[in-house]
Amino acid sequence: MKRLVHIGIVTSLWGVWLLNPNWATFASSPTFQVMQKIAPEWLWGSGFLLLGLSALTAQWQGWRRVEIGVTLVAAFMWGLVTVTFAVSNIAATATPIYGALTLYAADTFSRLFNQYRWSHE
Repeated sequence: MKRLVHIGIVTSLWGVWLLNPNWATFASSPTFQVMQKIAPEWLWGSGFLLLGLSALTAQWQGWRRVEIGVTLVAAFMWGLVTVTFAVSNIAATATPIYGALTLYAADTFSRLFNQYRWSHE
């Protein structure tokens, strides 16, 4: 499913961006204050990179149960990012973008879950 590849690429890239040693993303804007209170930047970056790579691996290996789990976790994590941005800076353009990613991941989860469920009944 191409949707899972999209989620995997975007999520991996976001993780790599946060892990880049050439800059401190969280220090670049007060919009990241809430995220910083939850966990350090390296942990967010590592988590998103691992999640994205897991999505890509599950897609390429055909691990349907892992695909379902990864998309559920991706929907939760992007939702968390959306909420933290909305709380810290509602006017930031990132809020609707991450909101759209949340809905995309949630819809992908729903589609994968229903495909799996109907193929195993």
